[in-house]
Amino acid sequence: MKNVFNASLLFSLLTLLTLSGFAQLYSPAGRPDFEYADGYVILPSGQTKYGEVKFLKGKYQSVGDESGWGRAIQFKAFKGGKDKFDAEEIQGFVYNKEGYSGDVVYHSMPHPKKKNRMVFYELLLDGKVKLYANPKDYPKGEKINPNKLSYYVLLEGQTETRLVKKSNYDDLIEELSEQSPEFSAYIHALPRKRKKFKYITQTLTFYNRHSAKLSGGGR
Repeated sequence: MKNVFNASLLFSLLTLLTLSGFAQLYSPAGRPDFEYADGYVILPSGQTKYGEVKFLKGKYQSVGDESGWGRAIQFKAFKGGKDKFDAEEIQGFVYNKEGYSGDVVYHSMPHPKKKNRMVFYELLLDGKVKLYANPKDYPKGEKINPNKLSYYVLLEGQTETRLVKKSNYDDLIEELSEQSPEFSAYIHALPRKRKKFKYITQTLTFYNRHSAKLSGGGR
């Protein structure tokens, strides 16, 4: 009985830690705004330029499909002129969307289907596993069904994102479990309902916080 109690207590503590981390996350901002908002761009050197940022409409839907991938932004310095940055010219940018709690972070990476074209991915979760929103899942004027969401994931040491959805979520969890004994133990201790795809952000938050350090670099 003592061992059962200790295991139950450990799981409860780990769950609380995971949920506390999840509470600090934000849900996807969805479609980018075309109005200026305070923010900054991250230059290739790693330096930052502070001012106001917005997406450019002409570049937003010109990727050859209707995915809504942003390709360029307009930057306006607080004291100075305006600059346009294509995704391939900067590492990413951050801006504070009006009526939205917290900063919205975008990373510049290759389009998932057009490797010679750079676009901006909205970062939802940072760490050994980076989780990005799929803009196709956030059409304007339509209600979002959490079970039909999909995400782009970038694992530490890898350079290309992969699309993760309900149908291949278990494959990702199995791969991460093989790399981290801590994560594997956590997954096996989860109640059945908490193992579902809709808890992906909570599950990956635990992995980023508590898994063993993996070899290799990362973005």
